[in-house]
Parts: sequence; structure tokens; C-alpha cells
Amino acid sequence: MDDLLIQPDGYASRVTPNNGKHYELGELQKVVGGYIELVPIPGSSELLAIVNEEGLLAKLTPNQRASVFIKQVVVGTVMIVNKSHLGEDENEEEGEEGLT
Repeated sequence: MDDLLIQPDGYASRVTPNNGKHYELGELQKVVGGYIELVPIPGSSELLAIVNEEGLLAKLTPNQRASVFIKQVVVGTVMIVNKSHLGEDENEEEGEEGLT
């Protein structure tokens, strides 16, 4: 299953982990442009949004399309990922500490 990358301009594309199994921390940080934050998606136990943890402080461009999907205001580039594409610890820990 592919994941979704949503740019601030609303453009969305399907993405997969570089290794085909799970995302590496550096891979996620590169996509969102900094430290990552895992945001639960209302109504889904399988999906998470990956956002720039400091995006609001850095005044990144609002991502209206992702905000509607996540049901909260998010900024910058956003990834919508299946939890199975995160390493084992990511499903138990919040933030970037558990990423491999």
C-alpha cells in the first residue's frame, strides 16, 4: 500500500519507503524539512500524519488539503502513512525517538 505526500499547494502524490518496507528517520525528516511529529488521524487506527514538529513556529505555509483530511491545522509538507510503514517502536512511541 502506498502512502500519500501532500504539498502545501495541495498537490498530492503516492510515496513508498525507500527500502520498500519502512521509513527511516532521516527519510521522514527530509520530506517534512525538520524534526517530525506523529499526528493521529481521527477515525483511523491504521494511519498517521507525519508533520514538521516546528512548522507552526517556523511559519510554514498552511496545508489546507492535509488539514481537512486530518481535521486540524497543519503546515508544510505532510505525509499520510500506514503505521505498518514505520519501524516497530513507532507504533508504541510518539515523536521521533522510536524511529529507526
